[in-house]
Amino acid sequence: MIQNSSRRGAARNTMLTVTACLVLAVIAAAILIPYFTKARRESRVVQSVAGVQRIAWAALEQSPTGGKTTVMSLNQLAAEGLISDDMLVSPFGPVSDARGDYWSYPDPIDEESIADPSMLLILYDRAMYESDDYVAVAFLDGDATVISPGELDELIRQPPNGAVDYNLPARGP
Repeated sequence: MIQNSSRRGAARNTMLTVTACLVLAVIAAAILIPYFTKARRESRVVQSVAGVQRIAWAALEQSPTGGKTTVMSLNQLAAEGLISDDMLVSPFGPVSDARGDYWSYPDPIDEESIADPSMLLILYDRAMYESDDYVAVAFLDGDATVISPGELDELIRQPPNGAVDYNLPARGP
């Protein structure tokens, strides 16, 4: 009889130990999940900026010289093998309007008429604009960076960007 009660006590202690370990694991997970979520988002931001940079360089590298720059369309770049189709998929995509995850400048650019090439937007991540607090952008001078959607909205209203349709998607909730 004494052996039975000691077995039940040992089983009870084991159950308490297992329960305590599970509770501690759940608490640790609850504490760490926000850090993992933040790290994942930051990784997607870095991937987006790198993708915008690679696409912009490919587009600008293929532009003819002599005063006019033609930023090749994204489809043209992919068709000519200058970028791969998977580069056209944003880490924040797909965009809800299904009009492509990235936007690129649609018209030939007269470089001599652009006072500051670092202000002319030639590419941005539409999917990131739609769903995040930041948006990856690239400029005519080849620079790529991250700005807020509000900064992008302001930038596209200013010269030399004002006369272009940027095909902005609706911002998410």
